[in-house]
Amino acid sequence: MPTVGSAAVLALDGIRYNGLVGTFTYGAWNADVIDHLEVAHVLSQLPRFGGRTLRPYCVAQHACLVADHVASEGGTAVEQWWALNHEGDEVLLGFDPPSPFVAACPHLAHLKRLAMDAYCDRFGMDRKMPAIVKHADTDMGIVGCKALR
Repeated sequence: MPTVGSAAVLALDGIRYNGLVGTFTYGAWNADVIDHLEVAHVLSQLPRFGGRTLRPYCVAQHACLVADHVASEGGTAVEQWWALNHEGDEVLLGFDPPSPFVAACPHLAHLKRLAMDAYCDRFGMDRKMPAIVKHADTDMGIVGCKALR
């Protein structure tokens, strides 16, 4: 049985799976099957905090709150768009890995980066998250933790 670590994560490379629009391949995400129907559906189904909340709270809801926060802080339309899409890697990975887990698994962090780069490329987004989005994501993560526990 594989263990969590570099060998298990690298073994995902090249695995194909079906999405709503087409077939994805881990590690080489094809842009033709990354669309907003897929994004909205997947993020609305992924629970934040591993589902360990008193009320349902999905990644799509979090992304909307981050975008609202960026808007309230005077963020540009591009920054708001980035905020709404800042969890794009999770669409392609199919799960929301907890930060401590990602920190402990450098190959997972690399896979997340590859997925986010493919997502950004598909929608013409700069690959670097704007600082205002990172700040809003952190703020909304803290607010979410407090409100939903």
